[in-house]
Amino acid sequence: MKKKLAGVLLAAVLALSAIGGMSVFAAEGDAELTAVPFPAMTAENWTQFAWSTGETVSMEIAVTDENAHDGGSALRVDKTVESADGQANVYYQQFGALVASLSEGTPYGVRFWVYSTAAHASGNGIGFLFGGVEQTEISCVDEGSDVVQASRALDYEGYRQYTVPFPDGVQDIEQASEMQIMLWGNESATVYYSGFEVLYGEVPEEPEEPDPPQVTDPPALGDYSMQVSGFNNEEEKDLWGLSGQSGTLYKTELNTDPEFIKEGEGSLKYSWDNATYGDAWTEIYFNITDIIQANKDSDLTGITFWIYNNQVFDRDDAVWWLKIAEKDGSEYSADTLQFASTTNLDFVGWKKMEIPFSAVTELQSYSSDENGQLDVDQIAFIKIGMRNLATNNDFFNSFIYVDDVQLTANKPFAETGDPSGPTDPSGPDDPSGPDDPADPESGFPGWAIAVICVAVVVIAAAIVVVVLRKKKGSGKDGQDKEGS
Repeated sequence: MKKKLAGVLLAAVLALSAIGGMSVFAAEGDAELTAVPFPAMTAENWTQFAWSTGETVSMEIAVTDENAHDGGSALRVDKTVESADGQANVYYQQFGALVASLSEGTPYGVRFWVYSTAAHASGNGIGFLFGGVEQTEISCVDEGSDVVQASRALDYEGYRQYTVPFPDGVQDIEQASEMQIMLWGNESATVYYSGFEVLYGEVPEEPEEPDPPQVTDPPALGDYSMQVSGFNNEEEKDLWGLSGQSGTLYKTELNTDPEFIKEGEGSLKYSWDNATYGDAWTEIYFNITDIIQANKDSDLTGITFWIYNNQVFDRDDAVWWLKIAEKDGSEYSADTLQFASTTNLDFVGWKKMEIPFSAVTELQSYSSDENGQLDVDQIAFIKIGMRNLATNNDFFNSFIYVDDVQLTANKPFAETGDPSGPTDPSGPDDPSGPDDPADPESGFPGWAIAVICVAVVVIAAAIVVVVLRKKKGSGKDGQDKEGS
């Protein structure tokens, strides 16, 4: 962008040509600069501040038509020194906004005239600051002369034009709050500032729109899936941790409103309230170590979950993410082009996110891994997050719902829970597995029914034996009575 400063003085004032209120001239290196005048000067644009040890310097400012170069108005500055040296400073307010408004060109610097009513001794001069950053590499030329100087001394009487490039220390001049001009030294002085212009380089060309990224066909996630988190109660919700960048407010809570439940009895409401600055983040995380270890022979293929977004963020800077951490702390994020065209939160309603582990390839800069790749059997945490990539803070008071987090695999799951598969692509999952011999009405398993049946038979047999013995005993008593 901006500046050609550095020791190379501008041959600035060569070949001026007026063009409709603006002028175009050649700077060092034959680059053309365009000069755009400031708006009409008013007292409201300027503030003042006098500084010295012991408050021995005072100042006054006024907008006047006296000694204004080429007509118009000038800012008169009267600096009065009683004893010690000091400064008389004036500040043009909202300077960055002015620079941004005058041209679409690349901001280069400022140019203006100073009228000094007297030549001053060594140790008296003029200085320039932008957003608090001083620029000492300047060029100047006296009226009627073509000799370019680099002096900031106030050792002349009459008009002198200064060209001041914006300093490299100002990263974005369009964000600078003010331009400061200071008179320094041990003598009283009266000067007039006029003819202010902002200098611009070429208007940057609009970059060509790149071709939209091409999404590769994601690999199949397999025929089997198992829910690992359904957020059906507070206990399931509390299995998820929560973190985020300091300065942002975030929270989770159990949702039981059926409108925002994709499956089961509940979902997780995940709120990000008032992100106070740009490029902020927050995430929820779930320890999945035991489930992975119990099912590492199932040929695990990926993870799926549902997001309900309540508000369209039609930009590239409001996104969701998935990250996966291994047991050793190494952390990977997903290459979105391997499973989706975008992770933008640019939709309203439910959307299923399907991420194959083969797409989780981007090792995060804050972690390291000995082999540089995600080892599925070493997965410890899954993390779902939100991020505002903008430099402003207009992504705030946002919330999403998360539900039905599942693992997918090519082979049946060993872990008990809620496995399902194979999946019928034309309809909902079709649970499969060995037939359960349980009585569907009673709800008892088959072995329990068999035990009950055996017990009934044994009890019945015992009753029969008791009855027969009683009958045999009563018949013998009758015979004894007849014999007597």
